[in-house]
Amino acid sequence: MQAFTKFPCEVARNLFDQFSKQFFEEFLSPLGEVRINYEIPGEAKFVDIWFTPSTSSKTAIEDLGMLGKIAATPCLLEPYRPF
Repeated sequence: MQAFTKFPCEVARNLFDQFSKQFFEEFLSPLGEVRINYEIPGEAKFVDIWFTPSTSSKTAIEDLGMLGKIAATPCLLEPYRPF
């Protein structure tokens, strides 16, 4: 039997966190700069995802639906899992 160093819900949270960061990076990287675990200048805090759009085509942004509308301007993204 293998001993867990973390509770199962904490392991699931970390897997979700990693997946969500990769998900956003995959979809947003063609549209601009994606920074994962971006440190806020002047503070000891990090945001999960900082996105800065480039001058890409409107068609690519429109193809992403709601995510494209969010990504039309620089934004911070903090994926949330309630447990």
